[in-house]
This record gives sequence, C-alpha cells and structure tokens, in this order.
Amino acid sequence: MDEKEQKMHNKEGDFSEGHALIISVANYSQINRLPATVLNDGRDMYSTLTSPAHCGYKTSNVATLLDSDATLVAMRRELKALADRAKPNDTVTIFFSGHGARLDEGAEASSALIPFDCSMDNFIHN
Repeated sequence: MDEKEQKMHNKEGDFSEGHALIISVANYSQINRLPATVLNDGRDMYSTLTSPAHCGYKTSNVATLLDSDATLVAMRRELKALADRAKPNDTVTIFFSGHGARLDEGAEASSALIPFDCSMDNFIHN
C-alpha cells in the first residue's frame, strides 16, 4: 500500500469522532430481571468502541448507563447530550440491552426501550 492509500485506509477506519450511548439493564426493580450477561454486553460494547485496536472512540464521547443508572430521565438526558455533541458527519452508536415492548398493533404499532424504573402501570393505564 502506498502512502496515499494508507492515509485513505486510516481515515476510513478512524472513529475518533464517534459518539455512543450504551444502556444495559438486567436488574429491573418492578419487572422480570434478566441475566447478568445483559450487563456484560454493555461493558463489552464499551470496551470494543473505545479500544484503539477496534473503533477508537474517545472515552469522553461514550456514555454508559447500567442498571439503576438507566432511568427514564437519565436515558432522555443522555440521548439529548448525544444529539447535542454529535456533528452531521460523526458516527453515532446507540446500544441497548434490556427489556423492550411492542405498543399497539398494525400500522399504529411502535416499540419502546424499557428503562430501569419502568412500572407496569405505565403499560396498563397509558
């Protein structure tokens, strides 16, 4: 590979302007708990994204919410912070490992990520 090709290759694999939000919840307070591997998934994702041998994201650009830190308020705050700091040409990764829910059916269906502090009352009454 000549010098020009090497520079091009380095630029293509450079994620120094990568930003991420990693959320892993296993020990829910009000709904069924998940295996500890869910938390390990989040930790492994952080390690992979911040490893210079893999993605090389700056640690300051990767927010992690594990278990009780992954409240609805915290998730919304970190999603906003992620949107505020990422520029149009940056790489953005959002990783979630935990419970999810399907809301409604048919064309009106949507999905939701379940935060640590979720209450089943939110699904029954809303």
